[in-house]
Amino acid sequence: MKSNKTLGILLLLIYVCVCTAILNDAFIKPYNLQNVLRSSSMFAIIGIGAVMAIVTSGIDLSMGSLIGLVGCTLSMNLHYLMKFPASENFAWFLRLLGWELVGIGALLIAWHLVARKLIAAKTITFPIVFLLSGALCLACGPYVGSLEYHNWLSVAIAVSLAMYISFHLGLIHGLLITKLNLQPFIVTLCGLMCYRGLSRWITSDQTQGFGTAYDDSLRLAAIGKPCTVTFVALCGAILLVLFGVWKAVFVRRDTRTEDRSFGFLYVALGLILILATSSRYWDGWELKQYGDSLVNLFGMEFRFFSLRLPKEAIARPAQLMAYSIYPAIACSVVLVGLQIRFWLKSVSNSRRVAWFAQLFPIVGLVFAVIGLYKMIGWIDGEAVNLASLEETTLWGVSTTKCKIIGVYLLMALFTMCILMIRKIWIPIQGMVGRLLWTTTTFFSVLWLLSKTKMLETVVQTPFFFLLAIGTMAAIFLNRTVSGRYLLAMGNNEDAAKYSGINTDRMKMLAYLLCALCGGVGGILFTLDSNSVEPSGHGSFYELYAIAAAVLGGCSLRGGEGSILGVVIGATIMRVLLNAPDMIGISDQLAMFTIGIVILIGVIVDETARRIAAYRDRMGRSESESAVRLAE
Repeated sequence: MKSNKTLGILLLLIYVCVCTAILNDAFIKPYNLQNVLRSSSMFAIIGIGAVMAIVTSGIDLSMGSLIGLVGCTLSMNLHYLMKFPASENFAWFLRLLGWELVGIGALLIAWHLVARKLIAAKTITFPIVFLLSGALCLACGPYVGSLEYHNWLSVAIAVSLAMYISFHLGLIHGLLITKLNLQPFIVTLCGLMCYRGLSRWITSDQTQGFGTAYDDSLRLAAIGKPCTVTFVALCGAILLVLFGVWKAVFVRRDTRTEDRSFGFLYVALGLILILATSSRYWDGWELKQYGDSLVNLFGMEFRFFSLRLPKEAIARPAQLMAYSIYPAIACSVVLVGLQIRFWLKSVSNSRRVAWFAQLFPIVGLVFAVIGLYKMIGWIDGEAVNLASLEETTLWGVSTTKCKIIGVYLLMALFTMCILMIRKIWIPIQGMVGRLLWTTTTFFSVLWLLSKTKMLETVVQTPFFFLLAIGTMAAIFLNRTVSGRYLLAMGNNEDAAKYSGINTDRMKMLAYLLCALCGGVGGILFTLDSNSVEPSGHGSFYELYAIAAAVLGGCSLRGGEGSILGVVIGATIMRVLLNAPDMIGISDQLAMFTIGIVILIGVIVDETARRIAAYRDRMGRSESESAVRLAE
């Protein structure tokens, strides 16, 4: 069910993007795609944080105010710390950390003495660790204060203090929810108001900013441009080849032949993608370093970098990918031929209805393609009329509205026909059909990419923060014991508690991770905007995060969540925010459009889920009836 939800939300993203690109080709320009990718990455990071709270059947409404507070404190701490040497700042930070660890250790020991009146060897371990760690930090403070460091250490301390605040706010949320048994809604709603008021108080309601002093250093963490989509695709192709080799060679002997066949297919497709994406670097490249030095290690300076390429090599991957239309057509012809062969074998009076049902998708697909082709020509031909003062009408309706409605309806028909072909045709053809479907889809995507400027789009550094955080979150949620505990607790907290899971500890962990993701997002949002308005920075961001999580397949009842789905959901939110302006809808209707599309997507997803559940029930009842008749 989770994979079906992810596929559905991915199709919704493709649907909205293609429709917007048809109506206005500025949507697929590198600058717009770069902005969408950067903003989607930052919103996806806070969406991942929202998932951690939602899977425990909780919620966090304070994310936006936390982002504002983190942004204000980052700016203020950075300006304050840069007035002192880095060594003094480092020694002060170690003392702060040391005294806190010593205090926590002492409080834990006192609590065990007063509440339990005994100290066991198992319970004394953590307090001792806290005491020793705090003592070590306090002892190292004078020594590190006598050394010399680069100013980057002060910048790192300011960032660490922002994460330090996020960690403690998440800890406070967890303690209030678990130890005082307060509702997450109430706790985080109070946090929303408290953090916003605190931000305005500590800044005296004055806008905070960084100026231009950090444009070539710290701000590159949000606006840096290390590579393009082509390089990311090259790395993905290498991973695809490695996955195919593992699937085809390093698998158990009892694995089905289908898995091995797909493994070899992944290797072949990955090698083709490597050939196309690596063509940009065939003429050589030049390593270009920019920005201030990040680290000086053994006499070597490490900076942000990018690759400088010859101009004639930049468009080469798209030129090679354009040839993928031929294998895509060939695979489609073979697939249609197999289906015609099946039709010829199954033509009979008893199966005539099924025969026409299988013929409908191809007819609808041809109609949709022809309609979209005519629609694109109509849009190009009427571009002058759109710019004129008096807009033309068609049957009393403006041409702009006709074009928008026509494109969306034709794309809906196209998507429905593709899904019907996948649902009806592919299972009939068996393994060969699935292999052909995968190959056709792969080459079709390559051909579509070659018709856009996507391969020349710059990927900025927030994407790599998202990649790292998303990978760790997916592994944590799906491959670790603690992640399974969170999901189990969201499904049934009482059952999880009776099975031996420390539900209080899991809830605290969930809200800690949520706040830490909010802290990372707050730092990136602040560096991206280069200024912080205490009264408005981060407002409503928690709603975007929750909406991205719900769109991505997370249930507000808890127990279900997909990191990939959240990333796709966050991208949809940003595309929907950008699309109305692109297609000529009034800015005042932007939020209305987002709400309607999200509502329609959720209704369709819920309807599909109910239909699938109904079919499962009918299938089980038929099988039970057959068993009874056999008996």
